[in-house]
This record gives sequence, C-alpha cells and structure tokens, in this order.
Amino acid sequence: MSALEVTSLAFAYDGALAVRDVSISVQPGEIVALLGANGAGKSTTVRMIAGVLTPQKGDIRFAGEVLTGSPSHVVVRRGITLVPEGRLVFPQMTVMENLQLGAHIKQRNEVAALVEQAFALFPRLAERRSQLAGSMSGGEQQMLAIARGLMAEPKLIILDEPSLGLMPIVTQEVFKLIEAVNKRGISVLLVEQNLHQSLRNKRTGANAFIPDGDGPLSALGRHYLAGLLAHARGAAAFTTPSVNGYKRYRQYTLAPDRAIWGRDNRGVMLRVIGGAGDGATRIENRVGEPSANPYLYMASQIICGLDGVEQKLEPGPSADTPYEMEAPLLPKSLEEALVALRDDACIAAGLGKGFVDYFLRIKRGELARYQTEVTDWEQREYFELY
Repeated sequence: MSALEVTSLAFAYDGALAVRDVSISVQPGEIVALLGANGAGKSTTVRMIAGVLTPQKGDIRFAGEVLTGSPSHVVVRRGITLVPEGRLVFPQMTVMENLQLGAHIKQRNEVAALVEQAFALFPRLAERRSQLAGSMSGGEQQMLAIARGLMAEPKLIILDEPSLGLMPIVTQEVFKLIEAVNKRGISVLLVEQNLHQSLRNKRTGANAFIPDGDGPLSALGRHYLAGLLAHARGAAAFTTPSVNGYKRYRQYTLAPDRAIWGRDNRGVMLRVIGGAGDGATRIENRVGEPSANPYLYMASQIICGLDGVEQKLEPGPSADTPYEMEAPLLPKSLEEALVALRDDACIAAGLGKGFVDYFLRIKRGELARYQTEVTDWEQREYFELY
C-alpha cells in the first residue's frame, strides 16, 4: 500500500488553471521529487495534499484513507506535515518556541522528548535554542523549519523548495539532513526546480556516482556525464525551449556557452558536485530554464546519459577556464537547437521519432509566429530594459 496516493488533482485560481490532472505516488520510506519550473503548480499541488487548498477535482489518499478536502489540522493528525516554501519560521520567537509550536497536536508531557530528538538530529539548533529565529542564517532557518515539521511525528513530510535562496554548500548540508530524516523511516515528498542528476544502485540503494578513489565520479558517473555532453546540442530544445533562453548563453556571465563539464564550477554546462564518501554526489545541468517542460527535460537527460553509459563514453578533462576551453558550442538560437534535435538519432530513438517530429513541427510554428511579430530592434529594446 502506498503511503500517499494522489490521482488527477486539479485546481484553478479565479478561473486560471494552475494544476491539471496531477498524480503522485509515494511509497513508505521513499524520497520522491516533484520537479517543475516556476509557476508550474508545484506549491499548489502540495498545498492541496496538506489541506491548505481544497482540490476542485481528483482524489488524495494516505495510508489507504481518503484525505481529499480534509482541512490542514486533520491532515497533520493523519501524519502529513508541510514545510512551506520560504521557510516561514516565526522570526520574533526563539528556536525553542518555534519547535514547541510544531508540537501543537501532542500532549504537553511529550514535547520535551520531541525537542531533544530534534536537537539530536540538528545539533546547531541546540546551540541556538534561545536565539530569535529571525536572526539566524537562511540555512539555519531551513533546518528549524524542517525540525518544526518533525515535531508532529509525521509519517510523510513535504518539503517545498528547501534549497531556495541557499548557498550551494549550505544546500548540500540541508539535503544530507533530509536524507537522515528519511533514514528514520519518514517518507519525503521533495519539491524542487533544480535538476540534479545521479543514479542509485537498485539493489543496495547506494549512489552509483560516488567514486571509489580519486576523481569526482565513478566510472558509471563519468560515462553518464559524457553522454550528456555528447548530446548537449540535440537536447537543448528540451532544456531551453524558448527564444529568449538562448540570449543568456554569453561568455563570462556564469552562464554556459559550450558543452563542457567542471568540478564545482558555475561557468560550465555540467557542474559535478561531491566525490569519494559524499552521498550527495551529483551532476548539475546549468542550461535549463524555467519554461522547460520538466518531463521532457528529465526524459532527454536520462536518454542522453544512459547512451553514454551504454557506449562507455569518456567526458574528457574538467574545464578550469570554461570560456576558453575548446568544445562544441551550445546552440545560439532556438532555430539552431531544433536543427540539432532533428539530427540527433539517439534522442529520436529514445523519445520516438514520431514524437520528435511532432515536437519540431510545433516549435517551428512558434518560431515562425515569433519572427513574424517581433523585430530584432524590439528584442534588443526588451533586453536593454529588463
């Protein structure tokens, strides 16, 4: 039986459709990621699950019981807590007071033990128990928000963009804590808009990208990385599907302009983070834009990466000077990206030639309408203003 089963949810704000036909399943003890661009309806979806919003269509079940339309206080008592986007701690209350508030459904004699459990998992909060929450760093506030959510002893915790506004090193620390929460048997539904890629060993559950010795990635991870690079131009239409998206591919702007990788370097297309002993070892693709369809984005990445694994491709050396290294340039326009997709046999085979042909026809139509209506002068004026 699934811990959470969501079927065909829909919701509209004042007639404007925000979520349509969304289905999610979370098994007991799983971490499931809900990916999507800004405005895709991720937060609306989890607010419906948490009882903050009432679905206008669809069904929500938890541990076999119907939750559809239940108010948030009922949902919390059933075993689901939501840690909302932006942390939303109470800034004029102390760490201790925030935690105690999270245990509002518990008996008073249970609270002290729950606080100690939170401090054991988040030692930094124990050091700051009397500090006002608003005076802490963003990372510490995120830890407090998660700890507060755990005070109700949930079976499922929903984390809405926990990495929002955090530095990369702090983000890594927060995600390690999320993994520790999951190891306690708590299911996690994680909402994110950044696509970080890694593979897990199906039998052991271990991160298959962690290297045994020197180097940032295992052999499998290197092959996967090489596949992403080999098909970077062909996949560009899925990672960057808008005309404006290609305007940001400029040198020396911390935006990628060529198919290269680097170890924790923000100027490259594929940023490798982690290494030996780091359970969060992963590949970050930096070419995606908010308007990308998350399903096509993810599918194209998996197809390209697995092709590299199958062919045992090698990615070459890390780029220390990303804007000077010789490498294939990324498409400079949507039109160029569509040509690259047309010529990529691997992606066509993975997604199906019929689908790729249909996608190309739609995007070419969009491009033709844009070129008919928007002049080069208007485009320049827009980017100079905004």
